[in-house]
Amino acid sequence: MKLFVLIACTILVSAAHSQAPTPAPTPSPTPAPAENITTAMNTALDALVTGKCWRASDLTGLTFSATATSRRAQAPTPAPTNTCPADWATVGTKWTANNVLVGTWATQFATAMTSMTTCLSARRLQAPTPPAPTPVVCTDANAELATAFDTLGQTLLDATKSAALATAAEAVTISNTAVTVTGDNGSAMATAAWTAYNTLRNDCGANKLMTLPGRRLQAPTPPAPTPDADCNAKLATVLAFRATRIAQVTALITQATTANCLTPTRRLRRIMRLKYEERTLQAPTPHYCDTAEKAIRLALACFTINGQTFTASSSDSDSNNSTDANADSGSDSDSGSDSDADSSDASNIDNAGKAKKAAADGKCASYVMKIAAVGVMSLAAMFL
Repeated sequence: MKLFVLIACTILVSAAHSQAPTPAPTPSPTPAPAENITTAMNTALDALVTGKCWRASDLTGLTFSATATSRRAQAPTPAPTNTCPADWATVGTKWTANNVLVGTWATQFATAMTSMTTCLSARRLQAPTPPAPTPVVCTDANAELATAFDTLGQTLLDATKSAALATAAEAVTISNTAVTVTGDNGSAMATAAWTAYNTLRNDCGANKLMTLPGRRLQAPTPPAPTPDADCNAKLATVLAFRATRIAQVTALITQATTANCLTPTRRLRRIMRLKYEERTLQAPTPHYCDTAEKAIRLALACFTINGQTFTASSSDSDSNNSTDANADSGSDSDSGSDSDADSSDASNIDNAGKAKKAAADGKCASYVMKIAAVGVMSLAAMFL
């Protein structure tokens, strides 16, 4: 009997300690690689810097637009060893493709807002209680809006590349005419644009009706929904960065052109005069290559293109969001406290397991004592 009880207790203790295996976490799907427009644009910008493409001849007739246009700036006649016109043409081609992407976003946004109008109109007619399930049209409208926001994010600045170009520009020593920048430079503009974009996406990513800046809807027939004023303002803030970028680029190219740089490579020049000779030289035409260099470097910082699809995770720094990068660095500073919490959690789990084992052992001992007592009483009854 005791042997049977001990075996039963062993089985009970083993069952108490055994737990169902924890299923392995399902890995999050890896987003599809975006178009390689970011790498292509960065390569073209680096080629302009390497080739010192801020000569006056390189900047002749160079213009850019904030919207898609059928006009192209004619490249100046290149010198045999000068690749700057081709490099500038590559930048212009990539920027034109980015303008076309803005048009794609506008089409996606219009489609999403049409579906959103239907969604919000239907929801206003439904009874508030009990809560009805989300209509299919609302699910589709939110998905279309997310797609439009993905496309919009690809048109923003590449914050990492803009910061590198702006830093290199600030390192240029100016001994002549200073370069002036109205408002933020490319790096600060990229940070501000991503902050505004993330705020727009977080606050207006679902069940919000918006309109493009400068456009007004016709007076709707009640009870049709009205555009959200706050989301409209946030959307206008994000879209305004594009015109600001081009305005700054135009001003900087103008300053570089005025600097009239002829030979970006610096060489020592010696002026020799014969003994007892006195000459009166006319004032030379100024050629300020340092001014042109800094102006063009600052302009290139405004040309970067993100080109990455938005992902709502801590890896947003991959999409060149400096705000997210700061947030990630903050999480790294807490790594020590996290490891302590994990170790304490592990010890708590071990202590809990020991407590369960002790409780199970106590129950088995109690069962054995009870069975033994019953056996003694039965034996005593037989003798009596």
